[in-house]
Amino acid sequence: GNSHLDADDPSVRRMFGLPSSKAAIVEKRRRVELMIDQCEIVRFPFKKRLVLANLDLSHDDVPVETICSSDRLGSLLYKLSLAGNPLCKVPDPLVVKLAGLR
Repeated sequence: GNSHLDADDPSVRRMFGLPSSKAAIVEKRRRVELMIDQCEIVRFPFKKRLVLANLDLSHDDVPVETICSSDRLGSLLYKLSLAGNPLCKVPDPLVVKLAGLR
């Protein structure tokens, strides 16, 4: 048989250590923004939770400024999940600025 690997498939790109395709990066950012928007519309008395788990986010993909921004989520954020992402460490501003996380 003739095997064919799809160069646009994110798992194939990861397997060969290739960066994400431009379309995949745009799609990832769109999904993260949508999740942030959904988190923002939650009103009192519900605690705001932002779950960005298992999205294959690298350190640079995490929208730190948006998450920490007082105009967006900032101090209102109760829980943030980045589980299942290939992060070596949590970006420093998330630890320093989001003191309200539980």
